[in-house]
Amino acid sequence: MSVEGNEQQPDGAAPAQPQYAQVPPPPPPAAPANYPTAPSNYPAVPPPPPYPQYAQGYSQFPATYAVKPPTLGITVTSMCLGIAALTIGWLFAVLVPLLGIAAVVCGHVGLSQVKKSQRPVGGKGFAIAGLVTGYLAIATGIALAVFWFVLIAAFGVSAD
Repeated sequence: MSVEGNEQQPDGAAPAQPQYAQVPPPPPPAAPANYPTAPSNYPAVPPPPPYPQYAQGYSQFPATYAVKPPTLGITVTSMCLGIAALTIGWLFAVLVPLLGIAAVVCGHVGLSQVKKSQRPVGGKGFAIAGLVTGYLAIATGIALAVFWFVLIAAFGVSAD
């Protein structure tokens, strides 16, 4: 099989590429006649300024970061229980108020521990989030119970 100008080699190799003549690049353009020339002796570049000397008694590293106080586990537990009550609790309607009550209890205990602690501890935001989600879960559980009781009372349940 042959295509015009592109012969296939008998051993299956690609055809040889044609060789082109090497042409030198064109010379750079010449400067205009009235263009000023640069002086041949430029002034020397001044040396960089010396590094500042630190005062005695100060660290070479000026920025230090404070250590974050530890977070109480019960506050995180409260938040997790509250979130679980509002999300996973919908699978089992009984879990909504039970997880909500557990979140509220853990939230109040955790908030009290944060306030009474002698050393700085974190977790106040987690405890408040657990309280809010826990109370929402309890309210949702009560609303669901009322809804089901009204639904059952309206349509009734018969054993027939």
